[in-house]
Amino acid sequence: MAQNYNRSPLPDGSEEDGQQSLDECTRNVCQYAEICVSVEIKPRTVIGRIQAECCGEPEICCKDYARCNNRGCNGHEIIVTQKVQLRIPIRYEADVCNGAEKVVCKDTRP
Repeated sequence: MAQNYNRSPLPDGSEEDGQQSLDECTRNVCQYAEICVSVEIKPRTVIGRIQAECCGEPEICCKDYARCNNRGCNGHEIIVTQKVQLRIPIRYEADVCNGAEKVVCKDTRP
């Protein structure tokens, strides 16, 4: 394909040196592409030393019940309930590895 270029005018008072000077010709070319890369994430967790702290007073509940066994005794059931705060330190880490890159050329329209 032939392009038609116009000669640049020479400044006044200068002489032509035999070389043809062309006007600037700038072309912008656009190409759209999709760039893909796979990323693998390997999570890890590390659990530290767990600490427990009692909160408030325990609650005690007594139940009477008749219990038959070889000794023929009656008994009581005691249930103790205690609210506890657990501190569980967890450290989160991850290794990240990238896979192969891939470029796919697309149409010149976005």
